[in-house]
Order: sequence, then structure tokens, then C-alpha cells
Amino acid sequence: MHLGANHWMRTWGVLDLGTGQVAAQTRTATFTWFGGYHGATYVIFSDANDAPVFQSGLHRYGVDGTVIGTSDRTDAWWESMPPADTARVARHAVFLTWAPDSFDKILGRWNESGEKVPSLIARMAAVAAVFAG
Repeated sequence: MHLGANHWMRTWGVLDLGTGQVAAQTRTATFTWFGGYHGATYVIFSDANDAPVFQSGLHRYGVDGTVIGTSDRTDAWWESMPPADTARVARHAVFLTWAPDSFDKILGRWNESGEKVPSLIARMAAVAAVFAG
């Protein structure tokens, strides 16, 4: 799935109906030179009436631009659904989304690095409203 800006994600996997084990893989890739990103995936399993049965946790992955690091990765992940619920599963939906660093994470990194305020403002602009005066 194209997330925009030439950033891509794909998740595929299986559900063992006997054990409730979910085994999946997520490919995260960018085809830009310098533009890395973080994306996330999760899966919702539902019954025949579209009522949710189980939701996986959020699985977040990041890549760098093609010139500066890892620009294409595939990660395996596993979860366990209660085995009694597997009999109700009729459908599933895979969600792929942008997942930028949170404000707290960016602020923590900035504080540790000793960078100047303008660099903090530039980073915050992507994930929070910035008012400087």
C-alpha cells in the first residue's frame, strides 16, 4: 500500500484456528533518497456481523532513505488470540498508517543531545503545532 511520498507498507500473515496464534510479516520500504519514515500496522478480526473479535497490537517500523541506511525491511511478528474466539472470526482488516515519533520521544532526544531550540521547532512541526515567540 502506498502511504504517500513514495513510502510503502504491506502486511500479510495467517491465523491458526486451533491455537489462536497470529503469525504475520510487515514490509516497510521507502524509495526516496533521503526521506525516511515510521509506519505502523495492526489487524482487526471480526465476526460475520462485523463485530470485532480481536485486535492485534500496533507494530511500528521505521526506514531511512535509500542513500543513508536501511530503506527496505521485513519484520515478523506474532500474537495470540484466545483460541475460543477463533471460531467467531469471519473477516479481517489490515490497517497501515503513518506513525511518526511522538512529541515526548522527540523532546527526550532533543534534551539528551543538547541541540538548539530552532532544531527542536523544526522537528516538532511535523507532529505538533509549534508556537514560537
